[in-house]
Amino acid sequence: MNLKKVTTPLMMLSLCMFTIITYGQIQPVSNIPDQPGQGLDGRYWKYTKGPMVKIAGDVIATINERPADANFTAKTLSYARNDISLLVDWLGEDGKSIVFSNKPKSPDVDGSVFSFTGFIAIEKAGEVKFRGVSDDACIVWIGDQKVINNDGHGGVPGKNPDGKMTFKSAGLYPIEIVYYNGSWRDYLNRYGEGVFKFEMNGAPIKTEVLYSANTIDKTLIFPSAAEKIPSEKGEGLVGRLWKRSGQPLSGLAGEGEHIIRTNPSHGLFMATKLNYAGNELTPMVDWLKEDSASLEMYYETEIANIDECLFSFNGFISIPEKGEVDFYISSDDGTILTIGGQKVIVNDGYRAAPGPSPSGKAVFMKAGLYPIEILYYNGAYKDEEAGTRGEGIMKFSINGKDVNPEILYPTTVTN
Repeated sequence: MNLKKVTTPLMMLSLCMFTIITYGQIQPVSNIPDQPGQGLDGRYWKYTKGPMVKIAGDVIATINERPADANFTAKTLSYARNDISLLVDWLGEDGKSIVFSNKPKSPDVDGSVFSFTGFIAIEKAGEVKFRGVSDDACIVWIGDQKVINNDGHGGVPGKNPDGKMTFKSAGLYPIEIVYYNGSWRDYLNRYGEGVFKFEMNGAPIKTEVLYSANTIDKTLIFPSAAEKIPSEKGEGLVGRLWKRSGQPLSGLAGEGEHIIRTNPSHGLFMATKLNYAGNELTPMVDWLKEDSASLEMYYETEIANIDECLFSFNGFISIPEKGEVDFYISSDDGTILTIGGQKVIVNDGYRAAPGPSPSGKAVFMKAGLYPIEILYYNGAYKDEEAGTRGEGIMKFSINGKDVNPEILYPTTVTN
C-alpha cells in the first residue's frame, strides 16, 4: 500500500517588517459573561527535536500533532525566570494548577513550547494596543488575525513585540498565544532567560478578562493549526488497528488510549468512508468493506474479527471556509475526535450506539487544512441468555452528511 504524505508544508509564518501590526475589525463570538474570567487554557510541551530559532514549522507541528505534556490555567500571562527553572516555579501562582499527562524527565522550561487559548473580553469598541514581550518567541492571534508576530530566537523584548487591533463592538473574542523558549548558554555556562509577558493598553493583562475555551459549548479550532489546502483531492485517512485480549476496557480513556500511543499497531489500511458496521464476530475484511483491499498486517497477527479491537484514523481534513461545523460519530463502543489539537467529540465508554455524546460543534477561525484524529474502541460483549454478540459500529458524518474522502488527506504514520 502506498500511503503518501500530504504534500502541503506547514503554514509558514512570515516575519513582519514593521514594529507594530495593525488589523481591522473582527466580530465577537458572544457577549461578555456576567462572571469574570478565570484565565486561559495553558498547555506545555517539552521540545525534543533540538535547537529552534522560530515558532514557524516544528514548534507549531508539536502543538498540533502531539498531546501536551501538561495542562494548567494561565491567569497572569507574566512569567520570567531562566531556562532551567522548573515549570512549576516558572509559572508562579499558575503552577498550582499544573496537571501532567506525560511528565518529562526534566520538566523545566529549557527548550519548551507553550499554548494559551480561550477568549479575551473587549469591554468597548475601538482600538486596543497589545504587547507580547518574550525571550524567545511569541505569536498572538485574535480571531483569525495575527496581532503580534514576535517570532525568532533572541532576548527581550523581541523584534516585533507590539500590535494593535480595532474592535467593532464589545464582546468575547477568541485568542491564541504560542510561546517558545529556546535553550541557550554563554561561554561561562550561564543559561539564558525564559520570559513571556502579555500586556493590553500598556498594562499587565487582568485575569478577569481572560476566559477558558469551554466558556461556550463549541470547540474552538485555532488558526495556528491551519495549513494551505492542497490543489489535489484527498483520498482518506491512515487507519491503524490493534487486537487485544483479556477483559473488556471501560473505554478509550486510560488503557485504551495508552495502547494506541505506545504500542506498534497490528495492521495498517487506507480509511476512505469512515462508515463501518457489523457485529463483534464480523470478519475484519467484511467490516472494513472496500478499505480492506489496502489492509496490511504486521507481526503475523491473526485477526479474524473486530472483537476487542482498537483503531486510530489519522491525517488532515480540508475546511474550505471559516465558521461553524457540526460533527457526529455514532459508535459502539467509544470514540474520540480531535481536530487541530482540540477534542471536538468525546463519545467514550463501553456501551451501545450512538453513545452518550455523539455530537460536537467546532468553530474554525480560518479556512485551511487541519490535523484530524479519530480513536475508536470496539469491546467484547455477549448476551449469555440470548446467545447474541454486541455491535461494532463507527459512523462519522459532517453537517449531517457522510464524509467525502476527497476532503481527507493521509499523513505518514508508522505502525
